[in-house]
Amino acid sequence: MTIATTDSNQQFVGNDILTIFSWTYKTLDESHIDIYLDGIIQVSGYSLLLNGDQDSSPGGDVTFDVAPADMVNVNVVRTVPQTQLVDYTPYDAFPAETHEGALDKLTMLVQELQELLDRNPVPPPDTTPGDALIPGNLTVQGTSSLEDDVSFGGDASGANAPTDDAHFTRKDYVDDEIVTAVAVAQAAADAAQTTADAAKPEVDFLRTGDRLDINNVAVP
Repeated sequence: MTIATTDSNQQFVGNDILTIFSWTYKTLDESHIDIYLDGIIQVSGYSLLLNGDQDSSPGGDVTFDVAPADMVNVNVVRTVPQTQLVDYTPYDAFPAETHEGALDKLTMLVQELQELLDRNPVPPPDTTPGDALIPGNLTVQGTSSLEDDVSFGGDASGANAPTDDAHFTRKDYVDDEIVTAVAVAQAAADAAQTTADAAKPEVDFLRTGDRLDINNVAVP
């Protein structure tokens, strides 16, 4: 048994017609597969079928009850439980197949962690441990692709900037649309306050002896 691919997350795009999507990475059990539509995990509305021989024909099929709508992202994600269930009995013959199965599971766990890291920003090697995950000089490039480019820029002259871009899914950490919406809401609130202040009538009081004038009108 071997793991011939590093994939653990395959993405497809719905077209309002196809109901069956096939993934091609090795899977130990149907319960290790999660299905997402446009980034939202699904708990029903589909069925899974693993290929019979995961060594010669890894993967399987997900069949939806209703075809995913046009341009909807369909992700088939492997999530292996982080457990170790193999127990070796002293002096027994070496269980080669069982041992390889345990190694396969460990490899899958590493692949899944790497896939998760690939979708997140990674600070450059010279970052001091304990610094903020997203530094103030983080530069976001692109808008909504699965892997938007992110670079950890240096100063205005470009000094200290790494040559390679990191990659991450923009929705995970930096959603500039939310930032923009908050700024717009704050500006609207400030404008409303300014309008309210301007609408307040100005009142002039003038007292002369026993006489009180309000806005130049004598009050009896």
